[in-house]
Amino acid sequence: MTTTQPTLPTKEHYIEILEQVTLDDNEKLMLRALYHAKGHWLTGTELSQAAGYKIASTSANRAFGRLGRKICEKLGYTEKQTTAVKGKIIADYPTRKIDGKDRRVYAMHPVVVEALRELRWFE
Repeated sequence: MTTTQPTLPTKEHYIEILEQVTLDDNEKLMLRALYHAKGHWLTGTELSQAAGYKIASTSANRAFGRLGRKICEKLGYTEKQTTAVKGKIIADYPTRKIDGKDRRVYAMHPVVVEALRELRWFE
């Protein structure tokens, strides 16, 4: 299945949505970790560790997808749109050179960083 790059909400809309969404502890830890990471990006393993998962990036990937699903639902996305977008509503997945290897990372969208900064959740 291919994923779609979503049209991102405004900072104000993200703020409104984030205030409405109920986040579990792992979701908060992932958002906190990405927010505080240099450049606002982490590998799947780093994100997984930050959220307290024992199984590398698979658990973080699932949880990140659930978090994205919650936000997409608040945006009024259809099930089909939500399935296509999920975590991309929070972050993109570019490739970075790490230890000489190309690795996919979770890179938080700048507008999400701005919304979290304004909310002062992780200050």
